[in-house]
Amino acid sequence: MEMQKDFFSNLENRLGLLSDDARKGLLFLCLIEGKMEFIDLSELLQAPEAIDELTNLSFTHADPQSIEVESDTNKALLQRYKWSEKVSASRSLIVYFQNKFLGKEKLGDLWLLAGNKENAKSEFLSALNQYKVEQLHSLVIRVGEKVSNLGMLSQTEEIEVYQNMVSSYECCGELAQVIVIREKLLENLTIKKDVHQYASVLRALAIDYSQQGSWHLYKQLRTKAANIFRKNKDFKESAVEFMALAIKAVDDLNLSKGLEYCEEALVDSQMAGQVEHTCKSMAIKSYILAMEGNYSSGQTLAQEALQLALRNNLLETAAFVYRKLAGTFEYASDFEGAKSVFDEAIGFCETEKMGAQTQMCYSCLSWILLRLGEWKKALEVCTSLIRDPSISNPSKSTAYCVMAIIKSSRGEIRSAEKHALKGIFLAQKEQFMLMYHLLHLPMAKIYELKENPERAREWYCRIIDEWPQTGEKHDVLLSLMDAAMFFREQEDAVSLNKCLKIISFICKETGNTEALGCMAYGLGLDALLKGEHLIAIARLTEAKVYLEPLKIPYQVILIGYHLVICYLSLDEIEKGQQTLLTIHSKAKKMGLSPMVTKLSKLVKKSALQKQSIKDTLTSRQLDVLQLLSSGLSNKEIAERLFLSPRTVDMHIRFIFEKFYCHTRTEAVKIGSEKGLIELI
Repeated sequence: MEMQKDFFSNLENRLGLLSDDARKGLLFLCLIEGKMEFIDLSELLQAPEAIDELTNLSFTHADPQSIEVESDTNKALLQRYKWSEKVSASRSLIVYFQNKFLGKEKLGDLWLLAGNKENAKSEFLSALNQYKVEQLHSLVIRVGEKVSNLGMLSQTEEIEVYQNMVSSYECCGELAQVIVIREKLLENLTIKKDVHQYASVLRALAIDYSQQGSWHLYKQLRTKAANIFRKNKDFKESAVEFMALAIKAVDDLNLSKGLEYCEEALVDSQMAGQVEHTCKSMAIKSYILAMEGNYSSGQTLAQEALQLALRNNLLETAAFVYRKLAGTFEYASDFEGAKSVFDEAIGFCETEKMGAQTQMCYSCLSWILLRLGEWKKALEVCTSLIRDPSISNPSKSTAYCVMAIIKSSRGEIRSAEKHALKGIFLAQKEQFMLMYHLLHLPMAKIYELKENPERAREWYCRIIDEWPQTGEKHDVLLSLMDAAMFFREQEDAVSLNKCLKIISFICKETGNTEALGCMAYGLGLDALLKGEHLIAIARLTEAKVYLEPLKIPYQVILIGYHLVICYLSLDEIEKGQQTLLTIHSKAKKMGLSPMVTKLSKLVKKSALQKQSIKDTLTSRQLDVLQLLSSGLSNKEIAERLFLSPRTVDMHIRFIFEKFYCHTRTEAVKIGSEKGLIELI
C-alpha cells in the first residue's frame, strides 16, 4: 500500500512540473492507448517544446517516429485528469482523426468519452464487423461487450452483436460465456416473436449444456424446442429434436422413453415428407427393439431403413443406419453377423469418402472385436480412435473401455488402470451410462491383479447392485460371467446368487442364446461351489453348447477352466488334461496371462494326481487292468502274465477297491478316464 501511495504521489509531482501543453499532450497519449506519431501530436499541440518534455518522462517510450505511455501507467495517469479535460481532449482527437486512419474501436471509445453514444455505437458496430471479417475473435468479444453495454442497440442489432459474440466465444473455447450470451438471446423480443428462431436458440443452448455435462437441462430444452417446432407445424425440425431425445434415452438406457420419442420422430418426419429423418427414426427404433430382445423385428426394421436410405441416395443416413443394423445383430449375440455388417458399412463409407462416418463405424466395431477375441485388431482400432481429435467423447470412452478390459484380462495393470479411469471420466462427463457401468469390470479385474480382493469385491458388487438402474440386457453378460467366477472363488454364494437372478431375468425377457449360456455357466459354478461336481459338469457342458457357436473365445475359456476343476475333483484326469490342453493353448494365444497362470497350476495338479493314482497301483495291477480292457477272463489274464488265477482275482479286487467300483466294465472305464490305460 505504501509503495502504491508513493507511485501516485510521484505521478502528481511529475504532472505538476509539466507545462500546460505537455500535460495536454500526455492526456492525448493516454486516450489513444498506444503509439502516436510525433507529426500528429505536434499538429494537435502546436508546441514542439511540450513534446520534448514528454520524451523525457520515465514512463513514456519514444522511437524516431512515435511516442507512447507505458500501459501500466496509462490508467493511473487518466485518473489524475478532470472529467472535463478528458471530454475536451476526446473531442479534439475525434476532429483531428476523422479524416485520418484511426481504428474504429478507438474512435468509438473517444466518442463515448466525448458523450456522444450514438456515434460511439456506430463506430463500435463498424469495428465489430471489421474484426469479424479478420477473425480477431478476442476483439469481436471486447467490442461486442462495449456496444451492448451502451444500451442503445435495436432488437435486430442486438441479435447480430450477440450472434457474433457467440461465434467468437465458441472459437475461443469459452463455453460458459457462450451459454450466457445465448440466454440473453432468448430474452430478445424479436427472437421471442419468431417461433422458429426461438426454438433454434433453445436447441443450440441445449447442445451447449450437453458439452458442459448438464444433461437434465439438455433434455429439458430439447423437449421444449420439439414442442415449439411441432406447434408451429415445423415437423422437419421437431423430428430432429425427437430423434436427439431418443438417442439420449438410449444412452440413459431408458428404452421405453426412447421408443416413445422414436414414434414421435417417425410421425413428424413423415408429416414433413423427410425421408432422411424417417430412415434415422426407424434405425433408432430398430436398435431399441433389439436391446429389448426383439431381435427379428429390430433387424427387419433396420434393413427396411437401410434400403430406403440407399434408394434415395442418402449416404450419411445410410452410414448411420448401417451402425444400428449391426447393433441389432450384436444384441442378438450374432457377433459374426455384426462384424460382417460393420465390414460392409466401413467399405461403403470409405468408397463414398465419408471419413467421420468410417471412424464411427470403427468405434462400434471395437466392441465386436473384443467379444470375438480379435484383440490385436481391437487394440489397433481403439488406439487410432483415441488419437483422433475429431472423435466424440462417447466413442472415446468405448475405446478406453475395450482397451481396459483387454489389458486387465492380460494382466497389464498400469495400462489397464490408465485406460479405465479415462473411460470412466468421459462416460461420466457425457452421462454415457452403459459404458460407465461396463467400466466396472476392468476396475474389478485390476484390483484382483493387485491382490486386493476387498476392492475387487466392491467393483464386482457394483456391477450387480447398480444393474437395476439400467436394466441393460446384453452387454452386462460379459461382466456377470467374470463376477460369477470371482464370487465362486471367494466362496460368496449370496453374491453368486444375485448374479444368477439378473441372468435369469435377462433369459426370460430376451431368450438370448448368450444369456442362456451364461445362465448354465452360473448354475455350473453354483453347483461347483456346493461340491456337486457331476451337476457342475452337466451345466458347464450345456453352457459350452450355447456359447461355443457364438465364437466368443474368452467365455469359452472360462467354461473350460471350471470344467477342468470339476474333472480333477472327480479324478477324471484324462478328461481334465484334454480340456486343459485345448484351453491353455487358446488362453496363451489371446495373451491371458492371469488365466494362463491358473491353468498352469491345474496342469501341475493333474500331473501329480495322475502320478498319485499310478503310485497306488502296482505295475502288475496296471497290466491286469490293461488286459481287462481287452475283455479277457481271469484265467486268460493269468496265462498271459504267468500268474495263478487266484493272484489275478486278488489284483482285480484291489483295483475295484481303489476305484470304488463293482464291475470289470466300471474299472476299465475309470482307468481309461484317469489315463492309466489305453482302450484298444
